[in-house]
Amino acid sequence: MSTAHLDGLLERLRHEFDAAFADAPVLDREAVLDVLAVRVAGLPYALRATDLAAVAVDLPVTPLPS
Repeated sequence: MSTAHLDGLLERLRHEFDAAFADAPVLDREAVLDVLAVRVAGLPYALRATDLAAVAVDLPVTPLPS
């Protein structure tokens, strides 16, 4: 390989490397999961947003037999 060819290759690699940091990162939306974080009896849980039909606040808790 000639020196001119290597210089051109190095310049292209430098540019691509720098450009990778200049661009915003690409997120895989398939890998992102929307969740609702809640605590029950002091323990943390995450509920999938796709599993929820509605969220209500200030409703009385009804005890159920165990």
